[in-house]
Amino acid sequence: MAISKLSMKESLEDKSVAWMQFSRLDFRNLQAIHCFFEGEDRKYYINRIEDISMKPLEEIIGYDCKGKRNVIRLWKKIKNNVKYQSVLSCFFVDKDYGLNPEDYDTSVYETPCYSIENLYVTRDTIKQILVKEFGINAINSDYNKTLQDYDNRLNEFRNILAGLNTFIICFQKLSASLDLEKFKLGDFIHIDIREIKVLKEMSFENINVYYHTKLSNECKQGKKYSEENLQSYLDVIGSVESIFKMEFEVVNKNLEKLSHGKLELYFLKKILENLKLLNDKKNYFSLKRDNISLDTNSKNLLSNLSKYAYTPKCLVEFLTVYQSTESESLITSK
Repeated sequence: MAISKLSMKESLEDKSVAWMQFSRLDFRNLQAIHCFFEGEDRKYYINRIEDISMKPLEEIIGYDCKGKRNVIRLWKKIKNNVKYQSVLSCFFVDKDYGLNPEDYDTSVYETPCYSIENLYVTRDTIKQILVKEFGINAINSDYNKTLQDYDNRLNEFRNILAGLNTFIICFQKLSASLDLEKFKLGDFIHIDIREIKVLKEMSFENINVYYHTKLSNECKQGKKYSEENLQSYLDVIGSVESIFKMEFEVVNKNLEKLSHGKLELYFLKKILENLKLLNDKKNYFSLKRDNISLDTNSKNLLSNLSKYAYTPKCLVEFLTVYQSTESESLITSK
């Protein structure tokens, strides 16, 4: 397994913090909902939990579990403890690539796509941003033109990124570690609302050389664990190559479902940056739009755009159960 600053940080963190916070409560208020999140996804879920369950914020208690595995671990721990049978608890996890399905009960919500980031990249999202941030009415020709271009670019993006998604899936299937942060998409593509320029094709050969070069450069720089990381990569890359072609065919048939959420969020960020730039240059819309204050460079992009992100029907149905005031009828499956 590759070693990185992130993996070292995670190994040093107390994975039971969320459990300690939960288990030390007195649970006098049986109307409170205890919500367990992977991490930043709370920025997407909290408002929706509040709106759909119609519970006050004081009765929505969130826990950052620092990863999907920890959410699942706590779900199993809580559902098997008779002490918490009358406590309202719900768990939110990303589907990821769907390689390791769990037999969840009704207290667990799993995204219908890779992760919640994919829900920020829908057509519905860009519609709202155009109207509410850019001030473009739905009856305006700029509105339909931008939506059509957006749909085309997103489809192109998913096709272009199929190789990288396949590469990641191969590593996951082999239970090998791959540091996605090392891939700078700007080295491979340039995103414009009018076209996407491919700077470097995302073939197995190119991705392999790119990542290998990154690891080798870290060795030359003497970075901690760099030699171990390079050797781990060399040990598994042959097996990755042997299954890449088959997995690539699967990804190509399921581009929307097998598209990494963080990669798609990068696409949205670049499209919005480009629209703002073209607007300033009067080089896309029929007229220059004023007072566009959308901050696409914020590290808090998930919060900033949360109100525009798509809310799937399955999430509404999941949270609607918690609208009842009779806590006895809301006990999750344990």
